[in-house]
Amino acid sequence: MPIVPPGSFGERPAWPPYDPCVLAAIAAVVGALLIAYLIGTFPTADLVAGAAGKDLSAEGSGNPGATNAYRVAGRRVGAMVLLGDLIKGALAAFFGVAFGGLLDPGGQGLERSGTPVHWRRCSGTVIPPSG
Repeated sequence: MPIVPPGSFGERPAWPPYDPCVLAAIAAVVGALLIAYLIGTFPTADLVAGAAGKDLSAEGSGNPGATNAYRVAGRRVGAMVLLGDLIKGALAAFFGVAFGGLLDPGGQGLERSGTPVHWRRCSGTVIPPSG
């Protein structure tokens, strides 16, 4: 009679067929990426310049960023947009490190865990859900 290795055809797999820790890790990564994307879609420049009575998409270069806000609405508005964008980046990095700590409690790869989340925040800025 041939020897059948464990897990081959004919044997019943152990229940559950998945590792709950792996599912929790996948959920943590997906959650961190979703949160970072939503942070990136927050229109800091449009809100700050709009409060100053300026429309950045119609004036200057049309780019909703700190440089265009500075040129169109002045130093204070440009600085507030820059600060808001820095806070958005810091929040995305924080969520990446926080969720990375859940995935890697030993901390061996913790210094790299914020990178994918930061890229997702950048994609939320570049490609917002509205268009």
